[in-house]
Amino acid sequence: MAGWTHLPTPWDTCAISNAANTSMLARGEAANNTYTFAKAQPGDCDMAANANPMGAWERHIRRRLQHPELFDRPAPDNLSLLAAQQRDQRELEAFHRQLTQIIADLTDSTESGKLLQLKQQLDDCHQQSMGLAGDLTDQQTAIGNINEIITTALRRALRDDDEAGRLRLIKQEAERLRTIERWQQPLLADLARTPCPIPDNEIAASLLCESEDAMQFALKSFNPAEQDDILQQWSALQGRASADKREWIAARIALCTPPIEATG
Repeated sequence: MAGWTHLPTPWDTCAISNAANTSMLARGEAANNTYTFAKAQPGDCDMAANANPMGAWERHIRRRLQHPELFDRPAPDNLSLLAAQQRDQRELEAFHRQLTQIIADLTDSTESGKLLQLKQQLDDCHQQSMGLAGDLTDQQTAIGNINEIITTALRRALRDDDEAGRLRLIKQEAERLRTIERWQQPLLADLARTPCPIPDNEIAASLLCESEDAMQFALKSFNPAEQDDILQQWSALQGRASADKREWIAARIALCTPPIEATG
């Protein structure tokens, strides 16, 4: 690959391997942190403050159950809720398998091009983990640590005069940190995932279901034109809602008007 003078050294890949093993990503309790843990009652275990009590698919079913008037389709039934929970469970299990495979692919012979690919896969895993159920703090921390080690290995592999390559790495890392902040909001993590449980025509309604801080933070992630469109959809929802719901929607809209300037 142009711009690289050598493959990552054995020390680099050894450090990556050690970080993976000590994080228990490939095996042990952290890898067995399943949806069952996420559904446990508070008396059963203490979840971390940033743990999600439910996954992305159940989260959207709950929005529709709690605020059926906001959505242009019938409220989901218990079978829909169960199907969503099972889908969240499968996605959590798939996440652990994918993360284990990424770590297994990190070897002493991993070339720079492959490291770049694995780095992107780690970013994708981190994004996905933000919307999964349960406490994945250990996995997210380990992903960040491994990512930093890979970045260091790639930086050392650059030619001494390749300032453009170093600048690209710096910009990529800065962008990764910015997106991690956005992913902290489950709604934004849900919208960024593929497949997405929230149809485009239900984004505005879903925003209304969030807490005040989450709603305002999420709105900032949209550009001004998208914000205007969301406000128009909110007005339409308010116009066809019942009297009680109309007042509730008006109060929610008031929290975010005038439109908040986009930061992304």
